[in-house]
Amino acid sequence: MTEIVPYTFDGHVINGLNAENSVTYTAVLDKPYGLPPINPVRIARQGRWSVLTSINRDQRILTPLAIAIDDGDFQTAVVDLHLWFSPEDETPKQFVVRDADSGRPRYVEAICRSLDQMPQTAGRAFVALLEIHDDVRFRATVEDSQVWSITSTGQTVNVNNQGEDDAYPTLTITPTGAKTGGFGYKQWMPVDWIFNGAETNYPTDIAGAALNTAALVSGGKMQADGDDLRVYLNGAEIPRWLGNMNTSTTRIWCSLDWSTNQTTPLKTAIGPGDTVLTIDADSDISGFPSSGVLLINGEAFTYTDKNDSINRFLGVTRAMRETAAGNHSVNDTIKWIQNDIWIVYGNSTIGAPSYDTTNGRPVFDVDASTNDLWSYEDTWGSDGETYWSKQWVLGGETVDSGMYGTYIELYPYEDFSDITTTARLTNALGIVRSNFIDATKLVESSTGGWIGYVKTTNGTEYNIPAPTVANTEQSWSTDEIFSSSSWVEVECTTSQRYGYIRLKDVDIYLNTSNTPNSLATFTEVGNYDLESTITNQETGDAITLKFNMELNEDMIIDTKAKTVEYSADNSSQFQALSLNNTRRDWLPLKPGVNTLRFDDPGTNNVTIIVKHRKRYFF
Repeated sequence: MTEIVPYTFDGHVINGLNAENSVTYTAVLDKPYGLPPINPVRIARQGRWSVLTSINRDQRILTPLAIAIDDGDFQTAVVDLHLWFSPEDETPKQFVVRDADSGRPRYVEAICRSLDQMPQTAGRAFVALLEIHDDVRFRATVEDSQVWSITSTGQTVNVNNQGEDDAYPTLTITPTGAKTGGFGYKQWMPVDWIFNGAETNYPTDIAGAALNTAALVSGGKMQADGDDLRVYLNGAEIPRWLGNMNTSTTRIWCSLDWSTNQTTPLKTAIGPGDTVLTIDADSDISGFPSSGVLLINGEAFTYTDKNDSINRFLGVTRAMRETAAGNHSVNDTIKWIQNDIWIVYGNSTIGAPSYDTTNGRPVFDVDASTNDLWSYEDTWGSDGETYWSKQWVLGGETVDSGMYGTYIELYPYEDFSDITTTARLTNALGIVRSNFIDATKLVESSTGGWIGYVKTTNGTEYNIPAPTVANTEQSWSTDEIFSSSSWVEVECTTSQRYGYIRLKDVDIYLNTSNTPNSLATFTEVGNYDLESTITNQETGDAITLKFNMELNEDMIIDTKAKTVEYSADNSSQFQALSLNNTRRDWLPLKPGVNTLRFDDPGTNNVTIIVKHRKRYFF
């Protein structure tokens, strides 16, 4: 076996002349043969043998590291060893060893458990005990790297792992040319949620009724029916419903989850040419998430951390999401963009979306409605269909009431008793106006009572006059403006007679102080529709990546750290990756030659840099 020679600890030479302090050391390490023990975890079973459920991996302590001071200033040499190998320093350090011929430099990360003087050496020799942090294998100090140029799907590359154990590669995927098929374009669609409260599955027009799809269709960039217009939220496709498609006022409705609005004033001005690594706020930022996207005057900033005690956003990158660096003054508003939304389009052959386009769909008219106005015109849903978003809810003694697609009917049908039925629409953001454009009423006898109301949290807004002729459907309408209410309700009560109210065309105006605002600037960029599978043909392990990215940007998959990062904004895109098995490891490279295969139909030009560190037992 080749001799193992200690070389450095935390970059300090401990074998030979140390240029930092002009001291010559000699270090010796017995070969650290063996592997650390495991601690099996078992579950006892009555009357049966226990079963192994998992294992815990124990720490590994290296064989004693002996260090002798051969030459140089004694006091300096001793003090430096105590500084370098201080057990009070809790940070793992790189411990590098080499073969006797200086070949195969490799390292582990370790902390020093103890540093003791060797007996009868007059302080000129010490013994350090090192405990390994994380991976117990020694890893090469220099990564092996190769460039894999791909010009079509199905191409392969051989990667030679010359280590003694599995290696875990880092793959940097960079599309450099347009893909045949796929979605050729993308736009960022930020939305400002200004309501001081949370909502779940709230229907939101992310385009603000302002996307000019007519121009995109005439320019050959989008299908006329919009089948290729898709929405991605935080990297994953979500359902969308299009209104006014192939016009200059297209709506894109999505049911989104929202948290309480967060804004804060800017404390320190930012110039268009400034390098921005942090952003200081002038008020509490504890309600902001630990990382995310901020918007100041139309410029997007990403941040990776924050310090609540000093109201500072950390790890900031400016001019993101295709925005430009701007000038921002003290007290300008910092907005939190909760949902990172992109639209993609430009696929001339794809059909309609395959997801369930009904579940969560707004029940109101998606062509006529906006974020400020919900128009219910022949769009009421049907009985038993509970999957609609923002459907009116029947209450009271509903009896024969129901929803019949083009209208909703309040029908308190019963003999010789007072029966009340209601239809209510709720919106926590606030309703300020209800315009009943087309509604009817009917009674089936000339005796008994009939009462109708339009109500809100403020009380009765309108008394619906009773029908004047039996068995004849009569029209009624009213346009009521009122203080903001969390609901509006129509009520119908009959006594010893039959009758109903039908609602056919109703416009509901929302409190614009709370409704979401689309902040989209409709900036179009080229898109690469990554849908690739990379397979190690030696093991059968594979990873699949689905993500819409820009040309010449990188998707970085670190299979050891199990991270997926998009270089355009340094964001985690963990959701973009899936595995073909339940193994603990992602795409390991076995010792020897591994053949990797890339599959992604339509690929023309993709570059993948494959890096790995050889791993050794000692």
